[in-house]
Amino acid sequence: MKVSQKRFKRGGEMGLRPFIRISPILRIWLLGLIALSAFFLGTSSLSDSFPYYPLIVGGIIPAAIMFLMILLGWLRNPAYALYVTLFVVFLPTGLIPADIHSLLKRSLTIAALASFLIYDFSGVLRAAQSITVLLMVGYLLWSGVSWFWAENIDMGAVTLQAYTMRLILFLVLLVSGIKTEKQMDGLMGILALNGWVLMAASLGWLLLKGYEPGSRFKVIDENENWLGMFALCAMQGVLWHSIKLSTKHQALRKLIGAIYLVMTIGLIGISGSRGTAISIFVTLLAFCFWKPTRSWAKISLIILLLATIVFPFVFTTTVQRFAGTEEDTFLGGREELWQAGWQLIKENPLIGVGIGNSSFEVEGLTRSDWDLEIRSIGKPVHNPLLVVWSETGIVGLFLYLGVLVSAVWSFTHSYLKSRILGIDWLDRYFALVGSVFLGYMASWIKAGGAESDFIYFLLLGLLLIPSTLNIKELRNPNKSQIEKTRNSIPNISRSSEG
Repeated sequence: MKVSQKRFKRGGEMGLRPFIRISPILRIWLLGLIALSAFFLGTSSLSDSFPYYPLIVGGIIPAAIMFLMILLGWLRNPAYALYVTLFVVFLPTGLIPADIHSLLKRSLTIAALASFLIYDFSGVLRAAQSITVLLMVGYLLWSGVSWFWAENIDMGAVTLQAYTMRLILFLVLLVSGIKTEKQMDGLMGILALNGWVLMAASLGWLLLKGYEPGSRFKVIDENENWLGMFALCAMQGVLWHSIKLSTKHQALRKLIGAIYLVMTIGLIGISGSRGTAISIFVTLLAFCFWKPTRSWAKISLIILLLATIVFPFVFTTTVQRFAGTEEDTFLGGREELWQAGWQLIKENPLIGVGIGNSSFEVEGLTRSDWDLEIRSIGKPVHNPLLVVWSETGIVGLFLYLGVLVSAVWSFTHSYLKSRILGIDWLDRYFALVGSVFLGYMASWIKAGGAESDFIYFLLLGLLLIPSTLNIKELRNPNKSQIEKTRNSIPNISRSSEG
């Protein structure tokens, strides 16, 4: 009897703990809804004189109830806030109006941060104290100082805001929010969902607009280079479930993974992105060196060979862009841009020209059509390291590279630790994330705007996640449960003897 009471008490405490902090909020919202309902019921006579009164009543109350349910759900499990935010952030540009999309991304990031702080302030604090986050904060602080000598203050403010949002969402919330295998499944599920949304949008746009071989395929307002790159990044989520250790629905999961892989290769082919073509080649090559993904490297090679034979027109644009034309170079004119960026660095090597201002300063050093470049890509230097160095000087470059190096070191250290402890289920995570990261970085060095790209910071966050997992407890997921069962047996016998 004592044992059951003790278990009930312990379970009750664990069940109520997530609600302890939010109970005042719950009371306020319930009282507010009751008062609101009473007000509308008491003033129902206005419906005769005010024709829109029923519409207001029918809209405000359901909206308030829905907002309350979402708020309570996020406060009980803030991982849901993270999932929703990531899903909205990685929606293709143009599916929803740009202004609304931008506002949603910022608002959801702040709401997710509030949910995490209320639920687990100490966990967020621990994630914020990692060396990677501290280096990123240092880079932001130094960038803020460089803002004072920036010529274009508005562009500097936009860039600072972008870096801050990336820091909060990917280096703090993503790292502090993924602690268990179940939460990791949820994260990979969101990446897979975003990948399928992109594929559905691409297929719909292809059927609507068609495609002419030799041209670059573009979905709504999304950049052609981003299409294939995010499809490659979302492939982590699709293949995560396809190579799951469970044998349940294994054939179906492999079929889904193969279909997504076919669509990714096709999308990269018709988009004509040379950088993405390099990235997927490096990623598939890296798959060969990991046991969980080795079979997918073979499947990818078969798919690529069949596609080349049956649908050669899919790769026409990419091959032509690699071959170059009289008006284009192998790197798409980036050689001139890099020379201009280096010239800017030589003129301001220590402190730079100010955060977010490299594009404006470089414009005076080249004869390129800058209006076209800025509209199509955004960062005309097309080299993240040159951009960071030219804007924030050698100090900013040191801090920025420190963020990258520390994240890679953390990932490597976590991998070696998991191998020593024999945590088999994490092997597929290291295989997928490590391979995609290598593929992405292969073309990152020549990408425009990549220094603050969403995908770049997402991959940095994925590199950091294993460092926050309790590796020792994850060595055998059932071990702790077995130990609890064994420990409970003597207690039961003693209580029965008493």
